[in-house]
Amino acid sequence: MLTHRALPLGVSAIRLNVYPLEAVMPGIATQFVVLERTIDKLGASGNPMLEGIAQLMKANSAFAYLGAVGPSLADFIPADPPVGTGPSTPASPYASLWAIVLGIAGGDGTPTDPGILYVINEFKRLLDKIEGIVVAQDLGALKDLRDSGEVAVIEQVADQLKVIVDGMLPRVAGIGAAITTAMKPAVNVAPGSPPPPPQAWSAREWMFWKHPGRFAQSLVSRAQASGDPRFLAYAYGYLSSFSGCASINPFLNSVVGSGHRQQWWRTRWVGNYADTWVHGFYARPTVMAGDTPNPPYPQWTGLCDAALHDRISLGSIDPVAVMTGLRQSAAFPSVLPADFSKFWMSAWEDAYGPPPLTSRFRAGALNGAYVMTWMKLWFQTSGLVVGCPAKSLGAPPSTCGSAPPWVDPNVPGDNGSGTGPKVPEPESDPDIGEIISGAILAILGVASFIFGGAAIGAALLAAGVGLMVDGAIQIDWDKLACDIFWLRMYLNNGLKALHDLLTLGGFTHPYPSELALDTTTITLLGIPYTFDSGKRLAKSRPLFPKELTGALHREPVGSYPTKAWDGGLGTWTQTPTASSPGVEAPETAAYLVAEYLSFAVADDIGNPLSSTSDVRTGTSWPPGERHLPGTLVPVTFANAVDNAVDLIGAAGSAVPDWNLDGDRGMAWLTWQHVGPTISDPMAVAGES
Repeated sequence: MLTHRALPLGVSAIRLNVYPLEAVMPGIATQFVVLERTIDKLGASGNPMLEGIAQLMKANSAFAYLGAVGPSLADFIPADPPVGTGPSTPASPYASLWAIVLGIAGGDGTPTDPGILYVINEFKRLLDKIEGIVVAQDLGALKDLRDSGEVAVIEQVADQLKVIVDGMLPRVAGIGAAITTAMKPAVNVAPGSPPPPPQAWSAREWMFWKHPGRFAQSLVSRAQASGDPRFLAYAYGYLSSFSGCASINPFLNSVVGSGHRQQWWRTRWVGNYADTWVHGFYARPTVMAGDTPNPPYPQWTGLCDAALHDRISLGSIDPVAVMTGLRQSAAFPSVLPADFSKFWMSAWEDAYGPPPLTSRFRAGALNGAYVMTWMKLWFQTSGLVVGCPAKSLGAPPSTCGSAPPWVDPNVPGDNGSGTGPKVPEPESDPDIGEIISGAILAILGVASFIFGGAAIGAALLAAGVGLMVDGAIQIDWDKLACDIFWLRMYLNNGLKALHDLLTLGGFTHPYPSELALDTTTITLLGIPYTFDSGKRLAKSRPLFPKELTGALHREPVGSYPTKAWDGGLGTWTQTPTASSPGVEAPETAAYLVAEYLSFAVADDIGNPLSSTSDVRTGTSWPPGERHLPGTLVPVTFANAVDNAVDLIGAAGSAVPDWNLDGDRGMAWLTWQHVGPTISDPMAVAGES
């Protein structure tokens, strides 16, 4: 069964250790945009060979998109629970973390805890059904609600909600521990400590830091030798991802203030905002006039229902069945073709040699990594979990007056331990509309459980249901319509609170409208929390050492890279400064210009491909950093799309081993720490 646990660290010191990371990179949504625009550019090139490649990728689009996931597939290697016999290694920290998140969404498989996904959908269904009864003013349907036994289902849902929330705390604690401890890169240790040997690396550290160019080249060579259009589409998609990493990561690092090695969760959080910006910017023709987009951010296409999981679909996957399998340590569905896994591992062996028996890399682990990647995209972009922003309800009916205090589930004292919805007291001749209103309030008021409120509870529900009687003479449909309106608003507010919590935590993407503000304040359970958003997360912040400031940019900001995050929960939303936690020496350059993400993604006017900005041309040690000819100015790679077209056009030739994390700055080769211990300032050399 997947559990959250750190990978074991090696205890023996060796004199030259490759310095790996769990890498930050453009998110999958951004990489998909790079791929799509690369295919468009290949198809419009006028070059028959490149046009043929574009057609091949379109005809095998699922494999091309899977290739665009790139080395991020290793996030979930291994992801599958150990089943039967054979080599077994701990699940990757990221896979373990997502297993916890999916466990909350899918429940524990018992009738009392079917998961938040089921409960939210049940409340939506019930609300829609009752609203239809009100619109039709159907007294018979009101009575049927009681007589059909659906009241018992509603009460069961109320009980399920209580179980979910009661069990939330240990699950959230597990998520916090996974983020702050288990996700910490293995090599992120204090000066004076020995860097752990490769046996302690996560699969993702390996793929970003150990001969990434050699592996990409091996994929292309193997695919070309096979002639299999699926493998070719994947290899070309992988080159697109390689270009995206090399070209965009320095940009993102300047926003983060460091690389993933030092700010491992902030990079993922920033990456979600970057994905929203890039997806929205390229979904329709958009122009930036300074910091103002046209069309404006609220009109941009969001990721909440983009269904990105469908783009890598290679067969049928039932997300509920997968969540059940995770819970029961059952094997994942076999979706990834066996010959593809063999092809991938053959390229891996070309680049690195045969894996040892205990290696995380094996053909059997790739299927689980694929399924978990699909599940992550389903959770974030299917629209079936939290979903998109609720449509405006407009003004309440004129007879409703002002909103009752329980409408906002973030206000303590109003939605749980406080007043809660009022159930009417029995009267000698009660109005059934009033009775049903009270019952609905009691039923749907327990939705506060999802968002942290204490029990309004099944007892209140039962009291409301007990008041339903036959023989009513008159129904107050206006009052019932008002109750439905406020309940709809209550549910919308609650789902927004859940979205805010997931966005703040780094598990899902913000809505495009949230990009319009430089800072965002959300209120969760009465506590306001303010953090950077908008252009502060979508626009680069030039960070470079003082000796380069005069010639490079008129407004140098800070120094790069800052030292490691202290692991404080929630602080990943705060920009690290040069004074706290300090700057890692020697300082290097993260980025040289202040631009929006389009500059690094596909800007062939402001950031076109040139002989000095291509990813395909490498460099050597020392210094390991590519400079503009005759200067000490580091190279800023041209946009990712131009570089992807260039790499694909030369597919089969050597690919430089760029540090795909952009860790030391722009255009750095993969590197290793020199000496038996980590020094300060850092001493590094080329990867052996």
